[in-house]
Amino acid sequence: MKEETTYGHQELINQAIDYIHNHLHQTLSSEMLAMEMNMSVYHFHRLFKSYLQETISAYITRQRMERAVMYLQTRNLSLQEVLLIPTRHVAYIRIIGPHGEESGAIGSLTIENGPYVVYTYRGSYKGLLRTYTHIYSKEKERLRNALSFEEYVTWSKDPSEQITKIYIPIRLNQ
Repeated sequence: MKEETTYGHQELINQAIDYIHNHLHQTLSSEMLAMEMNMSVYHFHRLFKSYLQETISAYITRQRMERAVMYLQTRNLSLQEVLLIPTRHVAYIRIIGPHGEESGAIGSLTIENGPYVVYTYRGSYKGLLRTYTHIYSKEKERLRNALSFEEYVTWSKDPSEQITKIYIPIRLNQ
């Protein structure tokens, strides 16, 4: 496959994933997502599965379950360090696979303005999932419906020197 075609497909998959993440609270179907991406259902389904190694419905179900677990674990966040973040347009690298084993294409998205509690994590990136789980299990405040994200502050060959800021979206008023 040509490099331009592969990159174009990766961009479409990133757009579809972004759309899914921003609309998890709505009814989503393969037909509707294919229409959003201006593709046939058959081609979209085939492309999605080839890039993510799971079907569209399996991916949506897994994302909803992960978000539900996150919400159940985060009823009350302590508001130790809160930032009001303005709307940002950011570039990202999609991490794919059930356990984040592979890097996907570079994409861009808009992070909506609002309050975030910020945690600083020092250590290997492999420990981020465990860190998220720890943060969510210890905190109690309700999250708002927005994406959590990371900022990779420093990188080092020594994983103990790697610093990552973790941004968790919260509601200030109950």
